[in-house]
Amino acid sequence: SVSSPFPSFHSSDGRASSLRVKTQDESLLCTYPKTGASTSSIRKCTSIGFSNVTNHFHTLVMGDHPEVQRGVPVALGDWESSDQVSVTEYEAERKRQLQCSETLPWECRTRLSAQCRQKMLLEAGVSFQCIQQRIHRIKIKNNLALRSRLLASHKQRGNKPRAPRQSM
Repeated sequence: SVSSPFPSFHSSDGRASSLRVKTQDESLLCTYPKTGASTSSIRKCTSIGFSNVTNHFHTLVMGDHPEVQRGVPVALGDWESSDQVSVTEYEAERKRQLQCSETLPWECRTRLSAQCRQKMLLEAGVSFQCIQQRIHRIKIKNNLALRSRLLASHKQRGNKPRAPRQSM
């Protein structure tokens, strides 16, 4: 039998594994010896292609992301529907959307403002009252978390927390 220059791996029951160690060049060039073959026998990768893209559409709901400081977080809700488009159509639409958004600063393209999230939720059918109630609960939660951190910081320094000032 021809010995391979690559270490072989075996499972716990002694069977040979299909795992192989490849050099960086072999990984980048996608050429490597067939299992059990000599190093002169090289297998070439075949190219792959895609014909369609499937888009899944979900409802938009109020989320619960703990890092949101202002406004209401949004999240994907239940799956509603799907459609399939060709890769060509998908890439053309994606390019058009990117061109439209290039006029916005990077942060505006990657983060939604509180006003934008609220507008999206209203358009998705969430009531204004429901949004305001969630904002109020988030503010209370954030305020309690801030007080807790401040108290812990004071205790760590050995300071006693000051009583709130009375306004006259």
